[in-house]
Amino acid sequence: MPDRRRNSPAPLALALYGLLAGSALGVLEVHWWMRGASDPSVLRRAARFAWQEAALLGALGFLLFAVAGLVSVLGARWKWRSARDGSLPVALGTLFTELLALAALVGLGHRLARHSVTIRGFLLLLIALAAVLAGWCVARRTAHLPGGPIARALRSRRFALGSLVLFLAILVVRGTAAMPHREGPLAPQGPPGPAGPNVALIVIDTLRADALGCMGGEAATPNLDALAARGTLFEEALAPSSWTLPATGSLFTSTQPWRHGLEDFGRRLDPDLPTLPERLSGSGWRTRAVVANPFVNERAGFARGFELFDVYDHEFERRFLAARLFGAALEVAGLFRDPSRALLPRLASGYPFLASRLSFYVLDEDVNARVARYAPPPTPNDAPIQDFLYAHYVAPHTPYLEHPLRFLKKGLPLEERNVEALRVRYLGEVEETDRAVGELLEMLSEDTIVIVTADHGEEFLEHGRFEHGHGLHREVLHVPLIIAGPGLASGKRVETPVSLVDVAPTILELCGIDLPESFEGISLADRLDPDAGADALPSRLLFSETASQSLTPGRRFFAVEDGSHKLIRERTAAGAAIEESLFEIASDRAEHTPVAGDPPAALAAALDAYEARAATRRATQGEAVSDEELERMNALGYVDEGKR
Repeated sequence: MPDRRRNSPAPLALALYGLLAGSALGVLEVHWWMRGASDPSVLRRAARFAWQEAALLGALGFLLFAVAGLVSVLGARWKWRSARDGSLPVALGTLFTELLALAALVGLGHRLARHSVTIRGFLLLLIALAAVLAGWCVARRTAHLPGGPIARALRSRRFALGSLVLFLAILVVRGTAAMPHREGPLAPQGPPGPAGPNVALIVIDTLRADALGCMGGEAATPNLDALAARGTLFEEALAPSSWTLPATGSLFTSTQPWRHGLEDFGRRLDPDLPTLPERLSGSGWRTRAVVANPFVNERAGFARGFELFDVYDHEFERRFLAARLFGAALEVAGLFRDPSRALLPRLASGYPFLASRLSFYVLDEDVNARVARYAPPPTPNDAPIQDFLYAHYVAPHTPYLEHPLRFLKKGLPLEERNVEALRVRYLGEVEETDRAVGELLEMLSEDTIVIVTADHGEEFLEHGRFEHGHGLHREVLHVPLIIAGPGLASGKRVETPVSLVDVAPTILELCGIDLPESFEGISLADRLDPDAGADALPSRLLFSETASQSLTPGRRFFAVEDGSHKLIRERTAAGAAIEESLFEIASDRAEHTPVAGDPPAALAAALDAYEARAATRRATQGEAVSDEELERMNALGYVDEGKR
């Protein structure tokens, strides 16, 4: 009779080997994916990725191997046929069953989630039975494994523990040291710049202007209200687009979306256009960004000019095995479906790669913690630091969650029956961001010029839709704009319409930096002078557009307003006319009732020219342009009739 004990692993030793195998796999996986990474924010968190992936996969390995060890003990005790020469075959069969089930979960989880609960349960049962059958076959085929060094090692707790300790020591000494960068404070680079103010640009994603208390809104926003009271509030600030990428691109470049080119996902800011952080960095300002919206990333061109650019890049992090396993489990459980992309917000913000689709929701207090972590260090001899901070909060963005947050929290479906409840939750998110902004303001030095604005607003069925990016009405374009700082006007309100393209010129003039010729906006610095009049900005045309074929497939929207009228045009993706609406702003601020008749000739001509310039750029980039647009471009002199 063979010695059954020679071929029987100890459950604890097996579990320790699982911890070792999982941790090693986690480190190797992160090293593999980091090979082609270039995003500074990703590289900076490489060591953290390695530790977290090692811990998560190590814990998973410990659990899987421990279960295999316990099943093998039961098999030996109950005298299973596969365990007649020892329990190692049962352990191997159980491990194979577990790994096969996990592979099926990752590979088929998204497809399983499409089915009803009943069908999903039936399919899961079939997968489980198939995995058990496969594991049984493995156990039977390995039932006569001879004893040897491997079997002896699997019985030795001491050897397993020693191997684990050795691996962890190697990981500490060499593992994370091989990573490209680490998280940490902003390292000093070069001498301090010329005398100038510190600047903090705070962007609150998806914040309607009419939500703030200082704008007559229902949300309790004492910190933003107080900032407006000690600064200048621009009551009619408009975004040049109704969603994040083009609007933020315009904020950085002071150009319209068609010109900077970031009109859709997968595109980048025009590299030939100078950006606000590039101008500040080139003039001696220390530049850092902490961003909660994962789409505002290095791939889109937003990191240009920043010494430190920190954003959770969920597109990179979703590759990790821990994220894929966790996301698949949530999908199969029915907890990972629209309308909520943030069922576990605290877990997602602390370990965003666990569930990549959840990482869109980053808690505002985590933004503040990262700002504090990356604070500029003291300079030699206490020399002044000219610091530019760009902080981008995202709490008001969907999903709208109730506060205080619980560990497991679902958003409400975006349906008409829930519109009032959704609005209440949205206002609660605005209040949460106001608290975070108040904390951030306390962290800033007293000589900091603070600019608070939003990339766009939000819609609650005012024009038949939820969220944003689907049109150009007031609720998605009207954003707050507050500018306050030492030596600037306080308690001032400006009624003349302004645009987000005016923010970058204003900041550069306040810092004493020349404006690039490419900037299209105007500086508002004169309006911030305490001795300036109440409202003397020039009257001008303000344009907006949204052309994302991801958000509005087959359609493009263009709009222009002059202070009294607003003209909105909807076109096909190729430029053919669909609908045109004219509104009288003074009598119909909410833009509910279109005006009959033709629009003012000057307004229509201005929008014609704007659309023609946008179409010209699309044509030069090889995009489809309709015959109608070609006629309009030719009439305005943008194309040569002979080259059509």
